[in-house]
Amino acid sequence: MTTKTKPLGPEADHASRTAVIVLGMHRSGTSALAGLLTHLGCDNCATPMQGNAQNPKGFFESDTVRVFNDALLDSAGSTWMDWQPVNPDWMKSPKVHEFQARAQEVLRREFCASSLFVMKDPRICRLMPFWADVMASAGCTPRILHTHRHPVEVAQSLERAHGFHLSFGLLLWLRHVLDAEANTRGMTRHFTHYSAVMQDWRGMSDAAAAGLNLVWPRRSFTVDQQIDKFLESGLRNFKLPRDMREAGVPVPQAVRDTFAILERWSDAGEDQAGRNALDTINAMLSGTGQTFSGVIAAERQGYLAQRRLRDTLQETTDQKTALERALAAAQQQCTTLEQQHLAEQTALHAQIGHSAEEQAKLQSALETTRAQHQQQQTVETRQTAELATLSRLLIDSDHAVQREIASLKAAKKALTAKKADSDKQLAAARKKEKAIYASRSWRITRPIRRISRLIRRQ
Repeated sequence: MTTKTKPLGPEADHASRTAVIVLGMHRSGTSALAGLLTHLGCDNCATPMQGNAQNPKGFFESDTVRVFNDALLDSAGSTWMDWQPVNPDWMKSPKVHEFQARAQEVLRREFCASSLFVMKDPRICRLMPFWADVMASAGCTPRILHTHRHPVEVAQSLERAHGFHLSFGLLLWLRHVLDAEANTRGMTRHFTHYSAVMQDWRGMSDAAAAGLNLVWPRRSFTVDQQIDKFLESGLRNFKLPRDMREAGVPVPQAVRDTFAILERWSDAGEDQAGRNALDTINAMLSGTGQTFSGVIAAERQGYLAQRRLRDTLQETTDQKTALERALAAAQQQCTTLEQQHLAEQTALHAQIGHSAEEQAKLQSALETTRAQHQQQQTVETRQTAELATLSRLLIDSDHAVQREIASLKAAKKALTAKKADSDKQLAAARKKEKAIYASRSWRITRPIRRISRLIRRQ
C-alpha cells in the first residue's frame, strides 16, 4: 500500500517529470508490472532488453540501465547476486560524482524528456539512494511501486535459471526487499504483489494510481483487452500458496515474517510496527552476513561446483544419447544404402540384358539406314548426271536461240532498209502522179476520159 511522508501537491506534480520506479527482487514479476504500466501510458526506455525463453514477452527494462547498475555495483565491491548490503561509504567517495554524471546521461538517452516513464531494474532495490539523488538533479519525481512474489517461487526460479541453492535464493530475496523498503522511506510509494497483478490488474492499477497520486493516461476498452492478453497465465512459471506454511520447503523465520508484512501492507497499508519489525530483521541479516558470510560463500561455491558437475554429467549424458542416436541413424542409413545398392545392381543387370537387345535392334536399324543411304547416293548420282545433261541442252538451246535472234535482227534490218527504198519509190510515184494531174494535157484530155468511161459502162 502507500506511505506519503512527503506528499506532493498538484502544483508540484505538474512542475516536474514523474518516474514510476518498479522495485522488486529478480524473478518477482517486475517485468509483468512494468509491461502493464507501459500499456497504461508510461513511456518505456529507448533500449529495452530483449525477451528470452523465461520472459518471452520482454523485460520492459533498459539494457543500458542494467549495464550501468552492474558497473556501479562493481565500483562498490558488490554484484547483483550479493546478499550483503552495498558498501554505505561508497556514496561518500569521489566515484559518486563520476557515476552521477553518467547516470544523468543514461536518463537523457533512455527517457529523453518524457513526463511520465517507468524505470525498472531489480538492482535499483539496493541502489535507490543513488538514483534518488540523480532523479532530483534531473527534475524527476520518483514514485515507488513496490512488488514482491512468494520467496520460494523466486528461489525456485533462480535455481532453475542460475543454479542457486534454494537457501541462497531466499537470502537474495530477503536482501532485495529489505533494502527496497528501507531505501524508499519518506518517498511516495505503494505496495502490491505479483498475484494481484496477475489476478486483478484493474483493481491493482486503480489502487496504485490512488496511492501514487497519479492518473494513468491510457485507459479504454481496447487497452483493457490488450492488457488481458498481455497478462496471460503463461507468464507465471511457479505458483505457490500465499500461506508460507504450505510452501513445502524449509523457510527461515526472517523470510516468513518479511513476506507476511509485505503481504499485509499490500492488502491493508503499511504501519510503523511493520517498519520496526523489518528494521530488526535487516539488522539481524546484516549482522549474520558479517559472521557467516565466509561460510555461506563457501557453501554456495560448493553448491555451484556440484551444480556444474551435475550440468557436466547431464551434458555428457545428453552427448552420449545424441551420439547413440547418431550411430543408430548412421547404421540405419548404411542398411538403407546397402538395400539401395542391391536394388541398383539388380536393375543394372536387367538393364544390361535390355541393352543387348537394344544394341541388336540399333545394329539392324543402322544397316537399314546404310542401305537407304546407299540407295539415296545412287539416286543422287543419277539425278546429278541428268541435271548435267539438262544443263548442256539448255546451254545449246540458249546458243541456238541467240543465233536465231541474231538472224531475225539481220532480217529485220534488211526489211527496214527495203521498206525505206519502197517508201522513197512510192513518194516519187505520188509526186509524179500529182504532177500528171496538175499538167495541161491531163486537163485537156478530161472530156475524152469521161466519154471513154461512159462507153465502158454501156
